[in-house]
Amino acid sequence: MKRVLASLTLLLAAACALADEASAPVEVSLSWRASVGADGQLTALAPADELNAELYKRFEADVRTWRFTPGKVNGVPAATDTTLTVGIRLNPVPGGFRPEILDAQTGVGYGKMVAPTYPEGALKSRRGGAVLSRVTFDGQGDVQEVETIDGGFPEAGGDLKRAARVALRRWKFHPESIGGRGYGGTAFVPICFSVSPGPETPCRYVTPLTNQKLRNGSLLAVDPLVHVERTPAS
Repeated sequence: MKRVLASLTLLLAAACALADEASAPVEVSLSWRASVGADGQLTALAPADELNAELYKRFEADVRTWRFTPGKVNGVPAATDTTLTVGIRLNPVPGGFRPEILDAQTGVGYGKMVAPTYPEGALKSRRGGAVLSRVTFDGQGDVQEVETIDGGFPEAGGDLKRAARVALRRWKFHPESIGGRGYGGTAFVPICFSVSPGPETPCRYVTPLTNQKLRNGSLLAVDPLVHVERTPAS
């Protein structure tokens, strides 16, 4: 039986190589596991994945100069571990690209991800779509509740939304923590369904709370413990 390649867009790999060939800007997200001291300064910073190593090196020095508002215990600022996700745009220039920082978010990070099973009917019709979900997780990063919501464009059909919910219940997240204790919370999670070869599906996401755009491969914590004080700039 002919195999159909179904691609779930979660992370953009080899961003540097793509930027070298692209004629239009490419956006990618970089995530670090970060520790923020009670004084708001970074005490530790490590890439959350092994993709885009050159970009991590390029921006690490800048990120280390940023200041943060840490979490609190009984109203007192405390050292907090968080995931820092920075949006990067790669602007093509002769001979390479010019990177710039778009935004920065703190909060929960990805742990274990399970790819959804692409519904047979959607595969046969080469139908894709964007699914935006609101996921509640506990202090160990285990999923407690999944709700698919409006905000994904083009809107996915009910079968794709069900597939996303089933998969997300098996995911595990990397919650923020203070003194080794993880704190549960809620986050918006984007999943893009597309079939190749087939019509390209340019998935887009807008969160319902603040109309904030969300990139593929990124997460948006609803109420993170840590906040970025300094406005990012390239």
